[in-house]
Amino acid sequence: MKKIFFLLLILMNSCQDYPEYEASDTEGESCTITGIDFLCPDFFNAGTLKEIKTIALFSDGTRSIVEPEYIMWESVNPDVARFDSPGLLFSVSEGTCCIKAEYLNFAISRDINVIDPFKIGFQEILYDAAGSDTGREFIVLRNRSASTADISGFRITDGTAACKELVFPGNTVILSGKTVSICSDSDVFYDTYGVIADLEGLSFTLNNSGETLFLFSRDNEMIGIIYIEGGSAEFPEPYGYGFPGLSSPEGYSLNYDYDADIWFSALPVNSLK
Repeated sequence: MKKIFFLLLILMNSCQDYPEYEASDTEGESCTITGIDFLCPDFFNAGTLKEIKTIALFSDGTRSIVEPEYIMWESVNPDVARFDSPGLLFSVSEGTCCIKAEYLNFAISRDINVIDPFKIGFQEILYDAAGSDTGREFIVLRNRSASTADISGFRITDGTAACKELVFPGNTVILSGKTVSICSDSDVFYDTYGVIADLEGLSFTLNNSGETLFLFSRDNEMIGIIYIEGGSAEFPEPYGYGFPGLSSPEGYSLNYDYDADIWFSALPVNSLK
């Protein structure tokens, strides 16, 4: 398997020579490097180029970012992710990859996951609950990729000026093939459907007479859109939309069958059972 290396250009032996090193408060006191660590996320979107940083750890407790050209980089599986230049990792395709870095006599490795954000999509939407909608509306997303997906920073909005968009908090992950459910009131949700919602934080209401929902990745790429009841006034359903006139009776949710590529109506929380 091809390994990608970049030459370690300079070997430095004193603290003062390390790039961006913050010196010890004790004048004249020497310090030594005790190790290195990565400064990077564990999840990457396919097709993106991200900077990977490595920090040096010193005996006096300080840390310093090491310039990438001083490091020897390696991607164990360049078919998933590869270093195109020192410290710049290009995520090629979905999967898991081990990346490595060597600096002086220190080495570190980490497994990263590359996901296809377009395999995160709407699974179930209840926009017109039986009786009052308050606390009973919900949205379900599904991860169709082969890997666990970190959707921290992903957001859902209806695009209107009055909408307070839903932004997924840090450490929000969906296992491969699984779902995440979002409601506005977890107590009402449980009392109504007998299921515990994964997240409480649906920050806007869904319009029964016309709604358009957008799903964005953390890189602000639109990866999903759905027009319900003809869409909203600001974003009406366009001509040629693949699911014209999409709607569901009161008290029923919209569910998506990814294999058949169709939306259908079913009793609420159908996708969570």
